[in-house]
Amino acid sequence: MTSTRPASAYVHGDGAVVIVPGRVAAHLDRLLNLNRLRIEVRGQDPETDNVLVALRLAALAWRSAGGLPDRTSPDPMPPWITTGQAAELLAVDPRHVRRLITTGRLTARQLPSGAWLIDRETVEHYRAARHHRAA
Repeated sequence: MTSTRPASAYVHGDGAVVIVPGRVAAHLDRLLNLNRLRIEVRGQDPETDNVLVALRLAALAWRSAGGLPDRTSPDPMPPWITTGQAAELLAVDPRHVRRLITTGRLTARQLPSGAWLIDRETVEHYRAARHHRAA
């Protein structure tokens, strides 16, 4: 998922501040389990504590404002979807979804039957990044 913005667009001031969009915070939270990291390093450095909390809040805000709900709260939508459901969400052919899986752009697991289950959040991240590139 590439952005149309250069990396320098996220660096502000004298270069000591980086702005992290809520969608990216949610993606990092999901990939790196920032809540676990926050607990592990709590108290070592107050600024690090606050930045990790801010990333978590940005991720939660993105999810509640149109992204995906927080996985720690009851979620009426299943976290795993079929290739057909992913294809509908992305407005593409199911074969395209399978290519996205095999190239590592979508997180999925293959069932013994050969069918794929795709992580809904990675589909949402892919869709948001694709929309951002088109804008």
